[in-house]
Amino acid sequence: MTFAEYELKQFGYVVITDYFDQLENLRTCKEIFEKYKELFEDAKKDYKKLTELVIVLNTLCWKYHNSCNHKISQLYAGLYHKTHDFACRTLKGEEFEYYYNITD
Repeated sequence: MTFAEYELKQFGYVVITDYFDQLENLRTCKEIFEKYKELFEDAKKDYKKLTELVIVLNTLCWKYHNSCNHKISQLYAGLYHKTHDFACRTLKGEEFEYYYNITD
């Protein structure tokens, strides 16, 4: 099952980016961090993309945690917290409500 299929089936969420696909097959911390910087620059301009980036980072954190790759899992956890904190600081009103409702 793809990420998009899983999100739709489990949560009724329709994926709007290819962020998961862009990150999923990267294997080194350097590759992941460099791609994250690129995706974050894109996502921070659009609250829906930002929301999805948070979902993707959380999903990948747990994926690597469950496969016992704790180094990669910790990297994704740190990026998740950084992005989540940014969203909580910058999104207001309806944008924050959307973020909260989708990620809760």
